[in-house]
Parts: sequence; C-alpha cells; structure tokens
Amino acid sequence: MKRILCGFVFMSLLLAGCVTLIATNCTLKLSPGEIWNLKLELMIPDSDVALYGGEIAQSLSEQEQYAGDENVEFTWETTGPDRDGNISYIITMKGKGFDLLSETLPFYINPNEVGRKKVLEFHSDMYSSAEGISQTTSFVLTGGKIISTNGTRVNSKTVRWDNHYDDMEAVMEYPKAGNPLPYLAALGAIGILVLVIVLYARSRRKTSSFEYPGQPGSSYPGDPYGQPSGTFKKKFCTICGAKLKSRSGDCPHCGNPS
Repeated sequence: MKRILCGFVFMSLLLAGCVTLIATNCTLKLSPGEIWNLKLELMIPDSDVALYGGEIAQSLSEQEQYAGDENVEFTWETTGPDRDGNISYIITMKGKGFDLLSETLPFYINPNEVGRKKVLEFHSDMYSSAEGISQTTSFVLTGGKIISTNGTRVNSKTVRWDNHYDDMEAVMEYPKAGNPLPYLAALGAIGILVLVIVLYARSRRKTSSFEYPGQPGSSYPGDPYGQPSGTFKKKFCTICGAKLKSRSGDCPHCGNPS
C-alpha cells in the first residue's frame, strides 16, 4: 500500500493550483543488507509558504505518522529562503527491505539474476503526474554497479534523470559491502614502515658511540680525573674535546692517546 505516496512528491497535488513547485529533487540510495535511504527536496516560493505553510506542515506530519506505521523512519525540515526567496522542504526516509520500499513508495525493486550475478531491476513512474506542476525535476539512483539504464550515468554506480516524466528504468548489480582488504593492506604497510624506522633509529643510537672495554676499577687511558669504569663510552678527546674517529689511536687534533 503506497500510503506515503502523498507525502512524497504528490503532496504538491493536494495544493495543486495554489502552490508553485520551483524544483523537485530526489535521491535514492540502495545499500547492502537491503538498506535504503531516500532524500526529497521540494523547493517552494516563500510567498506560497507564507500562505500555505500550515497546510504543508500538516500534510507532512500525517505522512510521518503513516511512515511510522510502515516501519519507515520519516523526518522533515525546512531550509532557506535562498537568494531567490525560495524555501526548501527536505524530506528524509529510511528503511530496510526492498519489498518495503516497493510497498510504501512509488518505486519497484525486483531482485533477479543475470548469468550468475544477482541484480536489482528498478523502475519508477513517480514523476509521471508531476509534469506541469514542478518547473524542474531530478532523480538520482545510486547503489550497485549500473548494468543498463534509460537515464544518464554519473559514474559506475550512479544514474540520473532530469526532467524525465516517463518511466525511469535501471538494472544494477546487487549492492555489495566495501572490500576491507585494501584498507588492511595499507594499515599493514604503515605498521611495517613504522617498525623499520624504529629499528633503524635504535641501530643509529648504538653506533653513534663506541665502548672501551676496561677492567673494573681501572681508569680510561688519558683521563686526568681517573674515573672508574668497567665499560667506557667515548666520542670526544678528554684533553682537547676533538671528535674521535676510531676505537684506538691518537687524537687527530692534540695527539693524546685514546
């Protein structure tokens, strides 16, 4: 039973001859798990809203109640006016089950198979009665990969109809969940890169200084202070402070034995 039809595009027919529809824009998204999300925008001059806004709000409130009875989430809001003085009524509907979508709204979704592929056959005549009522119309369908359509392809998964008052038709592959493997591979590559950087940094710290293997209680050769050491780490001459280049040999600057 398409009881929500009135609250959809044909809400305007309740006020035919009274309210001018500047534009009617609709987007239907089909997702894995038979989740669907619909967004409808009805653009009306603010002068008409001032006269008939109460009736429009009452009609939408009634449709919200009907939608709840059909297990459809229904919300609406207004935006504007825009620079041309138009108010937009934004209607959002969400539900689960393509059968529910076909039963409550003017869309027909038929699951089928083409070869071994599971597909959805879509068609709708929702704008067949809107000609002459709405100055412009648009409808966007997005979901699985588009196989065929009488609309304009926007990309591989999206098709659009503009000012199309006949049946809108499309066949698409069944919507699939995104493949997580590319994201997991990217995270793994980042983890390996971080590990390599950490190991390289540690190896650089170890080789930035060298050890002098002394005896417990002995002093480092050339150390005037006789500091006790079991193992000394030294990078600079204790006499002149020049940088030492090897583990053994004299200081290249002052000749002090290192």
